[in-house]
Amino acid sequence: MGNRIGRCFFFGFILGFFMAVVLNQWIWLAMRTNISLVIPACSFLAVIWAFFPKRPVHRFVFYGAEILFLAVFLVIYRDPAAFAIMPAIMLKEAFFLSFLSLSQANGLLLILLATGNILWFLPGKPGRNGSLRKEDIYA
Repeated sequence: MGNRIGRCFFFGFILGFFMAVVLNQWIWLAMRTNISLVIPACSFLAVIWAFFPKRPVHRFVFYGAEILFLAVFLVIYRDPAAFAIMPAIMLKEAFFLSFLSLSQANGLLLILLATGNILWFLPGKPGRNGSLRKEDIYA
């Protein structure tokens, strides 16, 4: 169950980041709200979703979402400097990490992404015949 919660949190984190990047382009909304709060909200909803049984998310869906997020981010922010700054700013605003510098926030983001991607490959206990169980294929 713990691995499932971690996987769902990471899926919500990626989904929240995607939604925050897209909503950040809406200037009217960006000026009136903290759009970065979408990231922890999606992560929280994904953790709640982890407690409901038999709600499968295949690993390929997750990696498809991660690639889609990266593609949309590259289309929206064509400038390489924005690619280095915007994720750090969104992470700092989302989790109220104002004491971190941008380089530290980028490092934390890289650690989160690496840990989340490794978490998707960690299998649980093997099934009866030694094969992967359904829980290992799905989130």
